[in-house]
Amino acid sequence: IRGRFWYQGWTEGTRAHVNDIERFWEMVKYERDESDVITTFEQLESVLMEEVAREVGGPNGRCTTLEAGRCLHEISLSLAKIGLFANATKFCNTCIKLVESNLGPSELVAA
Repeated sequence: IRGRFWYQGWTEGTRAHVNDIERFWEMVKYERDESDVITTFEQLESVLMEEVAREVGGPNGRCTTLEAGRCLHEISLSLAKIGLFANATKFCNTCIKLVESNLGPSELVAA
């Protein structure tokens, strides 16, 4: 996960992971094994939060709270797209907290 983030950047790396997970979901959707999909997204979130907390950035620089919020937004949209709304809400709430901490409530509404 971290290698892809460092190679492609935070947002593009997240989008690549999201695309992979959505393709995986298409293959297993009839089995409805949500736990693998959710666990993978939680791992993405965990790595993003580790990168936000790092004092020194990786090859693409430091991941800001705003960038992490954008990435979690991608994840929440993907979860909603595949019908896992409760989990999408969790990621969306975290996204809002991150973006709001960076910009403030008025800028969040404007965005």
